[in-house]
Amino acid sequence: MSQHAKLALTLLRIIVGWLFLYAGMTKLLDPEWSAAGYLKSAQTFPWLYHWLASASNLAWVNFLNVWGQLLIGMALITGTMTVAASYSAIVMMLLFYFPVLKFPAVGHGLLVDEHIIYAAALWVLATMKAGEYYGGDGLLVALSTPRDGKQPSTPPLGPLIKPLLISIAVALAVIVWAITLNYQAQAKKSSAEAKKTEAALVATTYSAEQVAAHKTPADCWIIVNNKVYDATTYIPKHPVPNQIEPYCGKDGTVAFSTKNKNSSHTDGAQQALTKLYKGDLK
Repeated sequence: MSQHAKLALTLLRIIVGWLFLYAGMTKLLDPEWSAAGYLKSAQTFPWLYHWLASASNLAWVNFLNVWGQLLIGMALITGTMTVAASYSAIVMMLLFYFPVLKFPAVGHGLLVDEHIIYAAALWVLATMKAGEYYGGDGLLVALSTPRDGKQPSTPPLGPLIKPLLISIAVALAVIVWAITLNYQAQAKKSSAEAKKTEAALVATTYSAEQVAAHKTPADCWIIVNNKVYDATTYIPKHPVPNQIEPYCGKDGTVAFSTKNKNSSHTDGAQQALTKLYKGDLK
């Protein structure tokens, strides 16, 4: 194989490896990511993908999805265990392919989409043993080549070490960076949720002065039995809207309990009021 062909094959290996590494990294950095939606929308073999999306399987499916892509990406970038990584990636691409296949249409094409193209590129990497050119596999081959004076079929050991070490260092740096960002994202999310919960707990109680600030039909809060209700959206639905408006920003307990006529509201009205609950009165 010519030197240009080796370099082209090496470039293809690194590009495809980066594609997998980045895909796994983005999933790892997104605390909300899950394969559930993709699996449940499968067009082909839905029974298989719905089973993978079940509560008992989803955790390990997500784990393999994220870390499978990360490890495949690292293996291809460093050229280590390239054949195994390539065939594993082909299996992954086929698993990604069938959910979007609505035979014979797939995406914007007919039978062939990006998953098939990636699988073909990976097949080339595997059959050509691309890791033996400027990669970890080549280093292993060079180390195991008998010193009998014969010309080895792979590049000599010296030129392999530097690019291999650089590839490993870059891949490891990216992984460490991704994990660090993931922990930071998780910490920020936990902090934000804690603050949101704390704010919600504080906001569930209101003073009479706070309620009084919402005194117009366009912004109407009412107190009933020491609970605060936001009646703004309900006023237009009430059979007689002007019966509610005088109590905006005020205590309407007596009016609600007696309808100002010594009679009580129906159970339906009680349920409607419950849906308007805003918080408790301090």
